[in-house]
Amino acid sequence: MGAPAGEPHRAGVVLAHPGPRAVSHAASVLVSRALSGVSYDAALGTLPGVAASASAFGINAAVAEAGGTLDSAVTVFAPLDGRYGRTMEIPKMLGGRLPAADAPGDVAVDQVAASVLHLSVGSVLRLVAFYPDGSHTRRLTERVTGIFVASDSVVPVNDLGEIPRIMASTALYRELGPAYEAFDGAWLSAWRWLIPAALVALPAARRVAALPAIVTLRTE
Repeated sequence: MGAPAGEPHRAGVVLAHPGPRAVSHAASVLVSRALSGVSYDAALGTLPGVAASASAFGINAAVAEAGGTLDSAVTVFAPLDGRYGRTMEIPKMLGGRLPAADAPGDVAVDQVAASVLHLSVGSVLRLVAFYPDGSHTRRLTERVTGIFVASDSVVPVNDLGEIPRIMASTALYRELGPAYEAFDGAWLSAWRWLIPAALVALPAARRVAALPAIVTLRTE
C-alpha cells in the first residue's frame, strides 16, 4: 500500500487515491489485513487522528451439529483485550451479557446466530476449533451468556452483517493460541475519515465491494 505524496505512511494504512475525495463521519472503520498480527493492529491505534481502537481475532472454528456434521458458515471471534464490545463497538444486548474476558467457556451470539442455530441465553454450544489446514481439531463446549445485535446487523449493511457471529472470550483465544487464528482486525474511531468522492457516489452494493479502497485518515 502506498501513501500519497506529502502524506505520512504509518502502519501501512494510508492508501493512494487518485481524484477528489470526500469526508465520512462514520463512527468507526474496521481495518483487517490478512494475519497482520498484534503489533500491526496496535500500531493502527497510534495513527494521528485515531481517537480509540480495539482489536479482535478470528478463530478457525465450526459449530458441531447433532449427528457430527460441522457448520462452518459462522464467524467466531474474540477481543484481544477488554476494549471491543465494552468501550468500542458496544452491541445492543437482547438478553444476558457478553462473555467474561477470563472465562474460556463463555460465548455470546448475535441475533442471526441465535435464530439460525436455535440458541438462547444458557444454551450449550459445541464448537470444533482447528488449524487453517483442518488439522489439530479441538472440541469446545461453550455456554451462551448473551445475545447481541451489532451495529452493522440491525439492517445488514455488509456481508459480515448477515453471517452468524459468535463472540468468544479473550481467555479462549489465549488458550487456543495463534495457531488457531483465522484473521485479525482493528476497529478504529477517528474524528473523520477521508474517502474517495467516487466511492461515495457508487450504489451501496458496489460500494461494499470497493471498501478495501477507503482507509485514509484525515488529520488536518
